[in-house]
Amino acid sequence: MQRFCLTISLIVLAALPLSSVFGCQATTTNVTIDYRGRMVDTLLSEQWECREGVNGLASNLRHSNWYVRKDAAEMLGEIHQRGCPAFSALDPLRTATTDRDENVRLAAAWALGVICEQGRFDGIQAVVKTLARGLRDNFWLVRVASADSLGRIGREANSAIKALVDAGSDDNWWVRMFALHARRRIEESVTSN
Repeated sequence: MQRFCLTISLIVLAALPLSSVFGCQATTTNVTIDYRGRMVDTLLSEQWECREGVNGLASNLRHSNWYVRKDAAEMLGEIHQRGCPAFSALDPLRTATTDRDENVRLAAAWALGVICEQGRFDGIQAVVKTLARGLRDNFWLVRVASADSLGRIGREANSAIKALVDAGSDDNWWVRMFALHARRRIEESVTSN
């Protein structure tokens, strides 16, 4: 169950000009993209500089439309998985975990886990604290994504064990299950290293 975000929204960005989605220009003119997967493919193609794409997506985390913010967060996770480092988007993603829309918070929590998976770098503890706060979100899927992301981070998320123990008594059984699984992953990564 790696992708919670897919089940949340079936809205696609149909035929939006690429510049309005990414906030930057492609090398070809009048480029339109009809769904998010093609946007990610285009972003990773030779037409784009990886840094420009990450910066454009990070700026779209402040867009007025919730689905653009959500898709920007998801795409940051996706392009990171495909080899385009998105570490420069960590602070905007942390801010997006407090968005007014639960779908954006969900996508941001998921993306943080993907980008920081098994990560050891400066700033990881700020991400861990953000995700630990996400375990108290009012939307249960955000709590699930936060727990899963903490588990993905592994030993660096050891400081969130207490928050995961507390999430083990959540009213939602999915949250309890993911909190337990995340706790086990963190504890296993601590004892194995």
